[in-house]
Amino acid sequence: MQDVTFDVGRGEIVGIAGESGSGKSSLALTLLRLLPRYAVVERGRVLLDGEDLLAMGEDDLRRIRGAKMSYVPQASMNALDPVFTVGDQLAEAVLAHRDVGREEALRAAAELLDEVGVGRDRLGSYPHELSGGQRQRVAIAMALINSPELVILDEPTTALDVIVQAQILRLLEDLRARHNMGMILITHDLSVIAELADTVIIYYGGRVVERAPAVELYRNPLHPYTQALLKAFPDVRARRQRFSFLPGSPPNLADPPPGCPFHPRCPYAFDRCRTEVPRLREVSPGHWVACHLVRGDADGRADLREGPEGVLPVLQGAAEQDNRHQAIREGGRRREHGHRPRRGGRARRRDRQR
Repeated sequence: MQDVTFDVGRGEIVGIAGESGSGKSSLALTLLRLLPRYAVVERGRVLLDGEDLLAMGEDDLRRIRGAKMSYVPQASMNALDPVFTVGDQLAEAVLAHRDVGREEALRAAAELLDEVGVGRDRLGSYPHELSGGQRQRVAIAMALINSPELVILDEPTTALDVIVQAQILRLLEDLRARHNMGMILITHDLSVIAELADTVIIYYGGRVVERAPAVELYRNPLHPYTQALLKAFPDVRARRQRFSFLPGSPPNLADPPPGCPFHPRCPYAFDRCRTEVPRLREVSPGHWVACHLVRGDADGRADLREGPEGVLPVLQGAAEQDNRHQAIREGGRRREHGHRPRRGGRARRRDRQR
């Protein structure tokens, strides 16, 4: 990964979106200094309350991880130790960072299980005795039990049905509001990002290609990759149509292509894209893009530069894009309440003939 810069404030949720293989989980592990031993961070800083995590020794990192900064990994509901009870595992996280006895640690675990909706009666349960949604809630409780300032959640709704997904998203929103903690939400699901995030980062090939406030990014996506992601997401309120998709796959991060990492898949790529990496620039207030075809003017407005293949088309007009943003947000809610799309006219006519 290269040239990745962003801030997370207290009470803020930053969503990081991109395809599988874009390097999102590697970014999370870098922030926590949990990369494999053969991985090297050549330069940069990760600042938490002014302390650089990349410059810390292992003992200082143990003091930070799980206390001031915590992590909910991918497939976290399978990360619980199967031979220890839920109460034992939560209490261990408390005892590792607080000078308290076991009884007080279990009391804190019980209170947090109540808060995340599992219930203190599950303190003595083993992970295999819980449902997938309950295990996910326990993993989130383990990350929150020491009241961290920042929580990194890597695909927190993966492998859960849509009803449980909606419950987990509501839980995260409630916990953010109650504890005023910052969150980094990593996902490939744009409906999750639309529902929770204040700021959205589009990540591709180990780089940030676009960063903006959530409403601004959904209303005015400027990078071709962002436009392709949004266009591929079905609009639950539109007429039935074929899905749009982006051919190809993300680049090999160990051997990225020269120039813009997206140029092998970009329909608007020209010679400059194949040789020069675009710099991430602020093209309008708070809206950063890394694309040779996007420019900003002195008044803080972003527009599209003429290239050899013509002007990069905006995905949709602003009003239509607002509708898409709202539709993406509502997609999960409709599924949660058992909404079923209407059947086509041909199917209805067959029913009447019967």
